Amino acid sequence: MSEISLNNPDTLQKAVELFYQIGWVGFAACWIFNLGNMFIFIFDGILGCIKSNREMMDEARKIYYMEKIQSYETEN
Repeated sequence: MSEISLNNPDTLQKAVELFYQIGWVGFAACWIFNLGNMFIFIFDGILGCIKSNREMMDEARKIYYMEKIQSYETEN
C-alpha cells in the first residue's frame, strides 16, 4: 500500500492490474458457485417430480442398512 501512495505511475499501474485480475477471478468463482447451485436446484426439482419423498427416504434407508449389514459381515 505504501507503493501506491507514492503516486509512482509504474507501481500504480501494476497494483491496478493486479486488483483487476483478482477481481475477475473472484467474479468467475462467484458465477461458478451460482451456476452450481442452479444445477442442484434444477436437479432436485426434476428428481422431486419423478419420485416422492417417501420413495427417496425408503431408497436411502435401504442403502444405509445394506451398508451396515455388509460392514458387520466383514467384521465378523
